[in-house]
Amino acid sequence: PHADVVWRSCFSPDGRLVATACEDNTAQLWNAETGERIGKPLPHLEAVEHVAFSPDNHFLGSTTRNAAYLWDAATGERRFRESH
Repeated sequence: PHADVVWRSCFSPDGRLVATACEDNTAQLWNAETGERIGKPLPHLEAVEHVAFSPDNHFLGSTTRNAAYLWDAATGERRFRESH
């Protein structure tokens, strides 16, 4: 349940997870089979425009208009943020 418009979604390479990018300044991980939310929303400073998984399923990348983020897909921990 996002609080606003979901702009994008993508499946992990192994097909087990779905990530969503939302106007509510969050990304979210979901169980692809059950549809259940995994962990807490991943906070951003702006609306999230894109999400993509690394080929090994270990990381989730997300972007806003002015920044790029890298998250640990297993824990939801932010690993990196770079402003444009």
